[in-house]
Amino acid sequence: MCFARKAACAVMALAMTMTMTSCSTPGSSATSASPDDTAKTAVTVVSSIAQWGSLASAIAGDDVKVTSILSSDSVDPHDFEPTAKDVGRIRSASIVIVNGAGYDAWATKSASTTATIVSAAQTVGAMDGDNPHLWFSKDARSAMAEEVEEALAKAMPSKASAFSRRLDSWKKREAAVEKAVSAVKDEHDDATYAATEAVSYYLMSELGFKDKTPEGFSKAVANESEPSASDIRSFTSLISNSQIDLLIDNKQERGATARILIAAAKARSLPVVEVGEQMPQGSDDLLEWITDVVGDISAALDDDAQSEDKGSSSSSSSSSSSSSSSSSAATESSAKDAATR
Repeated sequence: MCFARKAACAVMALAMTMTMTSCSTPGSSATSASPDDTAKTAVTVVSSIAQWGSLASAIAGDDVKVTSILSSDSVDPHDFEPTAKDVGRIRSASIVIVNGAGYDAWATKSASTTATIVSAAQTVGAMDGDNPHLWFSKDARSAMAEEVEEALAKAMPSKASAFSRRLDSWKKREAAVEKAVSAVKDEHDDATYAATEAVSYYLMSELGFKDKTPEGFSKAVANESEPSASDIRSFTSLISNSQIDLLIDNKQERGATARILIAAAKARSLPVVEVGEQMPQGSDDLLEWITDVVGDISAALDDDAQSEDKGSSSSSSSSSSSSSSSSSAATESSAKDAATR
């Protein structure tokens, strides 16, 4: 009986060995999965907003999929509420990229305690209450690129060199953006502007433009409250008295007051440049988008300068024509007087 039991055990062992061998045949998942494939499946990156998702994708390349939660320019990010599906994606992510500074607290709250969180606000020391539109800051972008590359390399050591190469490529593109900013700054070194909402504050500062938005107006908008009548009058006065060169409008935050200011600007032929908080539909490259914004601002000022030159030329021509007519009339009158005498 004992022998029979031993024989049965031997048969079972042989069967298990054959089963394990058949499960490990070439082409099966048990032997074909490489460490890189396993890591790629395990590492998931979720970004709260598309701006930082774009940056992360540029460094991750095809090695890691990056998912952005908020990517539509038709949604007000300040009022955004994630769906259960959004929360689930964030919770299951191994790397969570957030903006911070109170802009996307929902993302940080939804992240797993084991996730690596990369925060733009933390990289530059921004806090709740500070201007949260950090993607328009070259310092924040550069710091985020470094932090994202470090997080990815730590999660996938075998791909560290690839992430490093992509970071170097990204830095070259960032340098080109900063060069374009410097060119506009040099060309319009005394430009002034006002904004219906401080979405592009960091970019405008880097361009060297002086912000003349009434302080009370800016504070009210930042606190998501309605500006006082006095603040609106002060803003309108800037426009009507031609005290600014440009009006910046955040179309995603455009309310009744902003529409009044835009109408006043158009009545005075003051350039208005729209700058949204999210990348426009069809755009998925942060640096390309910022380059386009810089180009729009420069073009608006150039067009305005050309219009002023034409106006001055026309006035000068009219004045010259009037002077010539007066001179001709005076000469003709003198000739008649001389003939009479």
